Amino acid sequence: METGNLTTAINLAAKGVACAFVPEEGAKVCQHPGQVTYLRFDSEDLVWDLAAVYRKDVYLPRLSRLFIGAMKRQWQAP
Repeated sequence: METGNLTTAINLAAKGVACAFVPEEGAKVCQHPGQVTYLRFDSEDLVWDLAAVYRKDVYLPRLSRLFIGAMKRQWQAP
């Protein structure tokens, strides 16, 4: 699924329908306390700081976990 709307992406993640990569500044504006988990990726190569957003305390499929792990390893590598 793809959307260009930050609010839609985060709302879908909060409902457990999606996992989203969003600009960190946008994630700060559209928070869902206690409903989603935000993971921040640090890299000087990124134009925006990114966060992976998914529903809190809900099973995240293995493929999604592998993808997030690969992205973290890529962007947080020394």
